[in-house]
Amino acid sequence: MEELKISSSIETVFSSGFGVEKLTVKEIREELPDTKLYIARGNPLNKEKFNVLLNVLLRFDDLDPSLKSLSWNIVKKACSNCSSILGRVLSTDNDIHAPRSTTQNPMENQKHLAMLKMSSYLIIHMSLRFHSDQKSQASLAVGKSKKKVTIAANPGFDIDTELRATMQFQLSIADLDINKLWSDRSTEDDFVNQMSDVCYTMLEDPVVVKNKNLRSIIIELLGSLIKRYGMSVSAALKVTQLLQNFDHLALPLAEALHVWTEQFKCRVVASEVLRELSNIPEKDLIRDTTNSKSISAFISEVAKLLPDCMRANMNRIMGRLEEESYTLRNTVMDCIKEVLLNCLSKEDLDNDAKDERDQLMEVLFEHANLDVNAFVRARAVNAITVLVKSSALPITQSPAVLILGKKLLYDRSNLVRKGTIQLLSEVIRWNPYAAKLPSQALTDGLQNEIERLKQLELQIKANENKTTEEEAATSSSEQPTSAADGDGGEGKARASEVAKEGAALIEEQTKEPNNDEDKTPMELEHGQDILTYLTMALAFVRSFHETSTVMCELLRSKFQSDVLEAIEFYKIAFIFQLDFAMEGVQVMLDQIWNEDTKIRDAVVEAYKELYFTRADSTRSMFPIDIVNNMIALITKLSDSNWDSFEHLVVELKKSGVIPNTVIQIMWNYLEKSNDDKDDVDRTTTIIQLLGMLATDKPEILHGKTSLLVKVGLKSLKVQQGEETRYNFKRATYTCVAFSKLAPSKLAAGVIKKQIRYENDNVIIQSILDLVIKGFSTMSTNYITFAWEAIGILFLLSKYPLKLSSEIFYSIKDVVATNGNNELLTRYFSISGHLALKTLIFVETDVLSEICKQRGNENHEKANKSTKKKKRKKSGGSKRKAQETEDEDESDEDEDENTQEQGIATDEAQHEFINNVLENEVVASDTMLGSISRILVKTCSSKVDPNDVSSVRVQQSAALALSKYMMVSTKYCDDHLRLFFTMLEQSPHEGIRANLLVAASDLCVRFPNQLEPWNSKIYNRLNDESDLVRVYALKVLTNLVLSDMIKVKGHVSEIARCIVDENEKLKLIAKRFFADLSKKGNSLYNVIPDIISRLSDMESNMPAADYRQIMKFLLDFISKDKQAESLIEKLCHRFKATRDREQWRNLAFCLTLLPCTEKGFRKLMESFNFYVDILGDDQIFESFKVVIAKAKKTVKNEVKTLVEEFEQKLNDKHETGASDDECANKAAAATQQITDPANMVTPRAKLGKRKIKGGISSEEVVEEADPSTPQHTRKTRQHNITTTTRTRGKKKVEFSSSEEEDEDPTEEENSKENEEEELDNERSGGEDSTDGCLNDTTPIRRKPTPKTRSCRTLLRA
Repeated sequence: MEELKISSSIETVFSSGFGVEKLTVKEIREELPDTKLYIARGNPLNKEKFNVLLNVLLRFDDLDPSLKSLSWNIVKKACSNCSSILGRVLSTDNDIHAPRSTTQNPMENQKHLAMLKMSSYLIIHMSLRFHSDQKSQASLAVGKSKKKVTIAANPGFDIDTELRATMQFQLSIADLDINKLWSDRSTEDDFVNQMSDVCYTMLEDPVVVKNKNLRSIIIELLGSLIKRYGMSVSAALKVTQLLQNFDHLALPLAEALHVWTEQFKCRVVASEVLRELSNIPEKDLIRDTTNSKSISAFISEVAKLLPDCMRANMNRIMGRLEEESYTLRNTVMDCIKEVLLNCLSKEDLDNDAKDERDQLMEVLFEHANLDVNAFVRARAVNAITVLVKSSALPITQSPAVLILGKKLLYDRSNLVRKGTIQLLSEVIRWNPYAAKLPSQALTDGLQNEIERLKQLELQIKANENKTTEEEAATSSSEQPTSAADGDGGEGKARASEVAKEGAALIEEQTKEPNNDEDKTPMELEHGQDILTYLTMALAFVRSFHETSTVMCELLRSKFQSDVLEAIEFYKIAFIFQLDFAMEGVQVMLDQIWNEDTKIRDAVVEAYKELYFTRADSTRSMFPIDIVNNMIALITKLSDSNWDSFEHLVVELKKSGVIPNTVIQIMWNYLEKSNDDKDDVDRTTTIIQLLGMLATDKPEILHGKTSLLVKVGLKSLKVQQGEETRYNFKRATYTCVAFSKLAPSKLAAGVIKKQIRYENDNVIIQSILDLVIKGFSTMSTNYITFAWEAIGILFLLSKYPLKLSSEIFYSIKDVVATNGNNELLTRYFSISGHLALKTLIFVETDVLSEICKQRGNENHEKANKSTKKKKRKKSGGSKRKAQETEDEDESDEDEDENTQEQGIATDEAQHEFINNVLENEVVASDTMLGSISRILVKTCSSKVDPNDVSSVRVQQSAALALSKYMMVSTKYCDDHLRLFFTMLEQSPHEGIRANLLVAASDLCVRFPNQLEPWNSKIYNRLNDESDLVRVYALKVLTNLVLSDMIKVKGHVSEIARCIVDENEKLKLIAKRFFADLSKKGNSLYNVIPDIISRLSDMESNMPAADYRQIMKFLLDFISKDKQAESLIEKLCHRFKATRDREQWRNLAFCLTLLPCTEKGFRKLMESFNFYVDILGDDQIFESFKVVIAKAKKTVKNEVKTLVEEFEQKLNDKHETGASDDECANKAAAATQQITDPANMVTPRAKLGKRKIKGGISSEEVVEEADPSTPQHTRKTRQHNITTTTRTRGKKKVEFSSSEEEDEDPTEEENSKENEEEELDNERSGGEDSTDGCLNDTTPIRRKPTPKTRSCRTLLRA
């Protein structure tokens, strides 16, 4: 009997001599019912029935679905019969000599073997056919609808279920000892390969792999085959092939290796797979990036699942660190992390393991710091972070981690910075020292421990002097041993206590009595351990202090990830009580105004967690604790943070974090408050907090105004030595709280009635009395209070102008009676503030009241018109229709007249307001204008800088003068010269700073009057005072961003501040350009001007600073069109530049721009503009960087063009370098032979010398650029410009300074030669210009000067 030969081809089976014949479809249909009946009775599959089912496979495409399903059910039943029969006759025991009858009957074995082969062959190949049909139908459906749709090739046939049945049958067979069926007790290789091949085929289908149950059965079947039949090597090769060809198998195959290794103990497969992968050439991985990513994912997952196996094969993986593919280097980082985490983090490591651990840590540090790819650096940092979180980092590596973290905070990649901040956060969170790390407590504990150890040493010496030398030797040999044996645990426990409690326990330890002399050496050793611990802890804390400055900068970063991670870092630092944390928490508060919603939410969440949530849970604090925390927080904030804190409080109140109970507790406290020294500050802070909470809900003040007046509106006496001073701080915050009663800015369409009180109201009268009575008191904060009080009076009073008059005349009488510099200062300040508030009142309240009255009149007219139209419509006769039409036309004319009258009325209203402001507020015959002459005289007078009171008077007068100028246009015009004279020449930085702020307001108020003076404001950026420069930059940035002044022409001065030594200037300048970049093309429009002015030799800008500025600015150029335009402009500027350093700077700017395909073509088209300067090494290196960028961005079809252009650059660089070398040698020889003073050169002849491209050797023509101002240069003798007009276009030529002293006759001769050359160029002669220049812009030839640059001459 011939055996069935296993083959993937069905035709091969028919021709193998097994005794099967081909049947037609009709015959198959007739035979299938009998086959089904035969198999259903439990009979084993024989050759006859196999012949029918094999023909089903042969005619599979011709059969209808019902026959296919019937055949499949028959095959499944046959396989079930086969499994049952073999299960009865075969032993699963490994002993092949088991006493079985079947083992002694070869005929029975052969029959069972044939049954097994036929059953296995049918179910495998039929399931493959069904699976193939299902895939083809699914791919066809996807191609038609372009969506992922599953269409069953055979209705009622679930392919996943049937494939699972196939694999279950194969698995049941693999578990049996089928070796006994073969005569040589060895399973046939083709049979085993058939079983494994179907598994690998199924894994190639992503749909099958996604089925978790089916995937598990396939992996288990392969594991059983590998273990039982020794297929480790072939399995490793197959796994490698699958990885290289199918992207979806990276994680499933790693899971398979894990199962085979752990469950089936086949450890060889994983090692063989890693060996095969390590042998793949680097060029293959570079060529196929998808394959590289798949292999990387597989190796990383294997390292995670089998760390011990990966440790044994690390030498094979480490070689990938030297390769170009960053994905494989990332994989190595992951492998190192898993090996360190799972294999080398135990405490009982031997020396070899420790050395291995240190080597792997060194690799992580090296690639985190030095790898050229940011993704690899970030992956290495993340690996170290995981080790820290898992407590797998050796404590000896902590200093190295901190050093690495401080370096990487400056990394260029925000991804690396993000990982670094996370690393530092985890280092704090998992530090081995203590839960609280205040540096002061650690320092005190360290000092106390040092003193205690000194006392112990003295005590030991005293004890040694009391005994003999032998007894001393004996004690020294016994006592330390007993201390180490008996109290070693106590020493560790004490160190742990110190770690938890800090310096407090050390102080307690110093107080403990020590009467036992035998314990003194033990205590000394114990103290030395504590001393070492405290020293390390203090060094750990101080190392973090060095990172605080960088972290604060990252809090202001433009990258969302930097800000979010920095917030998380400071949150952890605050919880661990690090000293620098409060600084970061305050800086973090400014981010409450950030445009990014995530950042704002992160700030609110951070403050909620730190100040409004219990430390031991996520629940909110008790209301009294919230009050105490808010008071503690606001006392630590600076004045500049109060607006941000107020906004934060409003957000917390909206979210329900601050309950109403908190507000009630504050009111209760105010009712019980007194003027005790300890209670004053707390009461003042509570009033301030109530004012902040009333920002969003002013209702909380209703009904409590009398309490606020009673507690808040009073001056507090403060005794300073023998003097009694008054503090108006509480009264100031009370006025701020009252200001919340007035409606703030509301949404569009929302109208809220203004609350105004009579002048005899208790609030108004209390504020008025305090302003007048406090005027003559001694106080340092009266002026601040007076400003707030005047603002409240104008805001809440019905008749504020009467109150203004009362205040002015009252304080005027006081000054006239008992005037001194302090009262004069207050007098000027209040007068100026009265003028400003009068301006606001007239332009807002008075004007709105007038408009309101007019609106009521218009409303009445509209009602009358509507009623009239309704009456007209009520008439129904046809005769009245014509009358109605005539009346409608008259109504339209009336509406037009009404609109014209309305416009005229608006103009009259504004004219009325302007007339009031011009003539009735600060005019010389008005109340406030009566002191105008005194103000001008005070501002014009010279003041001794050492006379502080006189300086304050002038400062107050200058501020009052500026407020007066805000009111009236005429007053402003009359005093502008005095204003800017003080701004420039005043020796007091405070006055100049105040005037800068006033100048900003004046620019907004009267932009046309201030425009000629804008340059004076820009000049303050070069002020000698840092305070004035900061104010000037703030003013200018605000004005530019609000489009109140022109930015072009002076923006380069703001750009200089990016590299200023003052950190505030740096920060403000960077914020300005970041905001400017968000305003359309504003930044792009000014960048050419910045490049032009900063690269000018007269700017004296160091090259390093220039590059730092341009690196920052060009980083905002993200649009391709803008980058392409800038590339073209920069290339054209090479021809307009004469200095080598400028060429280098321009080339450096090119490296900072993204080089798209269009940008590269612009670079190629402009080649002739920079071809002559490629000999410079720095310039050439910059162009190499540009080419490298282009290679990464352009399409494959353009890469050939890029490579050709790169070769062209290389050739020109070599030629230019040799020319430069020859020029230098010739110049040296010329200087030795010829005396330049005696050398006379005919200028007409030299004028015709040409450099490459047809341009005269001493001539450089600047390409016209609208962003670059064009200047003409005049000669000293004849005052003639070198600007020429050709064909109606103006060309600017830059000459060397030596050309100014030229002989007139020589100049005339040279002009004749130039005209001849110009004619030649126009006629297309030999001396025509290079094709890179437009024919309509001929180049003018200039005469050669007497003194020339040797390099330029010899290059010609």
